[in-house]
Formats: sequence, C-alpha cells, structure tokens
Amino acid sequence: IMAAAFTIPAAYTPNLALSVACLSAAMYFVNLASGAGWALVSVSAPRRLVATLGSFMNFGGYLAGAAAPIITGFIADKTGHFVMALVIAAGIAILGAVANAVIVKDPIAEGDTLELSPATAWVMRGVALLAGTFVGFLADSNKGALIGLSLTLIGLVVARFVLRKDGAAQA
Repeated sequence: IMAAAFTIPAAYTPNLALSVACLSAAMYFVNLASGAGWALVSVSAPRRLVATLGSFMNFGGYLAGAAAPIITGFIADKTGHFVMALVIAAGIAILGAVANAVIVKDPIAEGDTLELSPATAWVMRGVALLAGTFVGFLADSNKGALIGLSLTLIGLVVARFVLRKDGAAQA
C-alpha cells in the first residue's frame, strides 16, 4: 500500500526530482514487501512444500516482470505519457496487498497439498481473459487482436494445467 501511496504522486508531479524521489520510495516499499513475502513462504508451508510455493511466487513475478514493460509501452504509446501506467501500477500494488490480506489465512498443514480453490481457478481464468482483452484493446490492428487472443488462450491452458485434478500438476 505504501508503494502505491508513493507511485500516485510520482505520476502527477511536474517536478522531475520529486517524481524520482517518489518512485525511489515506492521501490523501497516494494522491495521491503518482497523480503516479507519470501519469509512468509518459509513460515507458512511445511518443509517439503517451500520450494513449490516459492516456484509459484517466482512464476508470478517473472510473468509480471515480462508483461509490465510491454503493457507500459502500449499505454505510453496510446496516451502519450506515463500517468495511466503509473496509476495502473499503483492499483495493482493495492490489489496485491488486499489479496495478500484476504487470501493468506492459515499455514499449510503438513498433510495438505497446494490445490487451488474453485474461486482461485475462476480468478486465474478471469485474469487470462482480461490480459488478452487488454492487449487486444491497446493494439489497433488485427495483429494486436491476434496477440490478445493468443495470450488469452495461453493463460487458459496454463490455468487448466495447474488446475488438473489427477495430481500431475499439483504439489
């Protein structure tokens, strides 16, 4: 939440030095939360599941790290500035904080598996659909719509693989 609190002023200030200071503070809080996230993995999962849970975190981080510059470029190209991209980044930070507060409840017990709830499955499908739609919306050409459709299908296939019930994709 503090990262978002410093990102919003960075988006709207006309002062370059203040914008850099705000973005630096935002990155400080992002990295502070990152350390806490990794600590949460080691205390919330049994030893045999720590690496699996950590790999889920890595996958999400790498996916977002790959998508963020592409989406930011599309937004900056369409709007002519970075204000909307920074506002969206702040919104994602707030959503992440809320999700962490709502989803992370109890430690994973020794006999538990890392199955996703039906609600999480629908969220994964929704994110895939929204991401594909967003990319298709940002691009004015058929190529953009094709990329958006491809991204949606890839996301749905990944979600389907993760949600398999035969145990092949579960921890």
